[in-house]
Parts: sequence; C-alpha cells; structure tokens
Amino acid sequence: MLGDVAGHGRDALARTALLRYTLRAYLETGLEPRIAMRLAGETLDHNLGTGFATAAVALYDPELGTLTFSCAGHPPPILLGPPAHDPVTACSAPPIGVGERTGVRQTTVALPEGAIACFFTDGLAEARIDGELFGRERLAELIEELNGEVTAGTLLESIRAEAHHMPDDMAACVLRPVTGAALSADEPIERVEELELREGGERDLRRFLAACGIAPVEIGDLVRSAESRSADYGGAIVRVRIVSGERPHVSLVLPLVESLGSTARL
Repeated sequence: MLGDVAGHGRDALARTALLRYTLRAYLETGLEPRIAMRLAGETLDHNLGTGFATAAVALYDPELGTLTFSCAGHPPPILLGPPAHDPVTACSAPPIGVGERTGVRQTTVALPEGAIACFFTDGLAEARIDGELFGRERLAELIEELNGEVTAGTLLESIRAEAHHMPDDMAACVLRPVTGAALSADEPIERVEELELREGGERDLRRFLAACGIAPVEIGDLVRSAESRSADYGGAIVRVRIVSGERPHVSLVLPLVESLGSTARL
C-alpha cells in the first residue's frame, strides 16, 4: 500500500492511519485490490473531513508470478522488463474522500524474475531539476540506470542528488522478484485490465476499450452488450485480456459472480 493524504500535521497523520488500517483490513479478508479500494472509499468518504487521499494497493502472488494493483487518484506503477507497457489511464479511479465512487479500475500483470515494479507518490515526478519537473519518463530511466539493484532507498537518494527542489511527499515501494521462472524472449506476455461499469457508463466504457486497443468496429457491439447486462444486474465488470501478438479479448463478469469469487477465496 502506498498513498498520499492531503494536508499536514496531526490531523493528516490521523487520516493516514485511518486509511492505512482500513485498506489493510479489507485486503486481509481476501478481497482483491479494486474491491478493497472501493469499500474503503465508501467507508471513508465522510470520515476524512475536508481532506482526501490518493492510494495504490497491490498484491503480489509468488506462485503465479503476478502483480494485481488498483489506484485511486494515484499514479500507476512504473513497470520494467517483460510487463512494461504504457499504462491505461482512461477512466482512472478518483481519490478517496472526494464524494465519487472509486475502486473501479484494476490491472493484473506478470511479474517474473528480473522484472521491476515501482510504486511512487507524485512527489518523485514533481521534483525539479533546473526548473523542470523530474517527470515519469526520467524516473523510469533512473530506475533502469540503477541496473537492477534499485531499492526505494537508492531511488530516493538518486533523485535527491539531482534535484534542486524536492516536495515533502516523496515515497516509493519497489518490487523486484529474485526467484521464480524467468520468461523466455518469445513467451507471450499477458495482462488483464478491468473496469467496473455502472449504468449510464457508456462513454467511459468506449474510452476504456479504445485505450486497451480494441478495434473501433468492435466497440459498438461490446458497449451495447455491457450496457444491457449492467442495466439488468446493476453493473458489470469489463475485463480485457491483452496478450502480446494477439488481439485483445473482452469478457463481462456480473457483480454477483465477482462477489462470490472473492468470498470463495476467504
């Protein structure tokens, strides 16, 4: 878990603790990151006072070698190695505490030996060098320059050595599996992008499918099917399976089925 709570001082510290333990409690029941984020948003929406918080929640499965994460108003992680891709930011979930439903997006990627996932607060990208923002692209380059030995500590120290201005909200979490099977060069890389669709979400769904690489000619039929199921069942989970070298595949999961699946994992 990585987050950034608005404000300073004792009140912000209390909100930070509340957010941390609420998210952890939901994760420890066996819920997926997206659902834990959604429930935390519903629970804390009126408990953060006038403040709000961004957050990223992730689970790493060492047996499957997969990383599943959900962000609420927070920058997506930087991924290096086989899982590297341009993040799908269409329909990103809003922060917790702004009065909007969050926890609507989730991504699952392969994270084999040798891959790197770096979660960070926006303070890292907002550090300034010669008056210019450090930026996400330079941050990714710096992680690569550290030559696979990157840790959260070495990353922050490297930024401090270059930056002339540093925000006070700089934090990072680096995942670098050191065991497990490495993927061969010709082995397909798979990831799954999810969007929780609510009734009336046609515009969001179109943007999401287009960002996932779905052909425009297919989007119309997919939207009509998803909207029909969403209206009948009060929502739907749209999953796009993206495999290198193949056409993306879209499937729909009903909210009830998803809830039963989460319960079965408890």
